[in-house]
Amino acid sequence: MFVTHDQAEAMALADHIAVLHNGFLEQIAPPDELFLRPQTPFVATFVGRAVLFPGRWEANRFYPEGWIGSQDGMGMNETFWEGRTVAQAFKRTNVFPIRPDEWMLCKHEPGIPVKIIVREYAGITVRFTVLRENARNSKDEPLSWNILSTPGVLYQEGETLYARPRFVHKGTMLTEDKC
Repeated sequence: MFVTHDQAEAMALADHIAVLHNGFLEQIAPPDELFLRPQTPFVATFVGRAVLFPGRWEANRFYPEGWIGSQDGMGMNETFWEGRTVAQAFKRTNVFPIRPDEWMLCKHEPGIPVKIIVREYAGITVRFTVLRENARNSKDEPLSWNILSTPGVLYQEGETLYARPRFVHKGTMLTEDKC
């Protein structure tokens, strides 16, 4: 057993990782499973930096709050909103965990209207902090989150765009040039 508080070190060296929160064991899993299939909201936000996106679950499909336009256009009926195995803890609280690298920004719907409030160029990626206006998170704070993109994306602070999932569940990758 090796104890560390360094996530990068744990992900690189461990066969299995145990995540503790307030003295309770949240999840034990191999690093990739912990990252890709978190079992609790804490693990999703702590390990994957996911935002717990609000919406509603009907059967095994998630309907994100604030979505505009068809969910069937551009492969949206195949997105991981329904194609991913999501733990019951998320369904009970009507949220969906989605990481910054799982979003893309587009000039038109379908998607969730957001405003870019910060743009940080970092060489291989651009980090956008976006705000969904008039929306609040579970702590009654403005709903904002980060989106990682490629350097060729030239959106600027102040622009209003549509955020939508980047991947479809059959492994086909949607990118900003497909918007």
